[in-house]
Amino acid sequence: MSRDILRSALEELVHNFSLETLRDDVLYLKFKELDNLNLYEKELYHFEDEKFSDIREILTVRLRDNKTLKAFGVKVEGELSDRSSKKRQFELAKKILRTRDFIGVDAGLFTFYDSEGNFRFSLVHKIYEPGKQLSAITRGIPILWKKEGPIELFLKPYMRAIFPN
Repeated sequence: MSRDILRSALEELVHNFSLETLRDDVLYLKFKELDNLNLYEKELYHFEDEKFSDIREILTVRLRDNKTLKAFGVKVEGELSDRSSKKRQFELAKKILRTRDFIGVDAGLFTFYDSEGNFRFSLVHKIYEPGKQLSAITRGIPILWKKEGPIELFLKPYMRAIFPN
């Protein structure tokens, strides 16, 4: 995967956020070399409430370690900021991953976004006890993009995570 192609897709996402760009460009470029990549859009209305709407499952992929990752897009009502509802977003992600529909899914990449084009990536994954019993769900460090922020503050850590060398 070329750094330049992915960087271009990320810049497009930053300047003009859409779930289609996220799924068809950014996530496709990231995971296209893996088996069982499946891009689609499935509405998950039954998880919506006054804070979250337009919840969509957009991708499933089997990772190299044989774990399954699903990607989701979730519209946040109101402005997305550094402090806005991270705990509530994590609670929604846990609720989704714990349901019967997502048994066998090991992690979720949740993209929370608002109507202004701000978005936050949050990787949430399951932790299993020996014997494959689910013991906890935890998250990595969420990455927030604010529309008016310097693009390099978003791109540098994201690009380092994808291309560690």
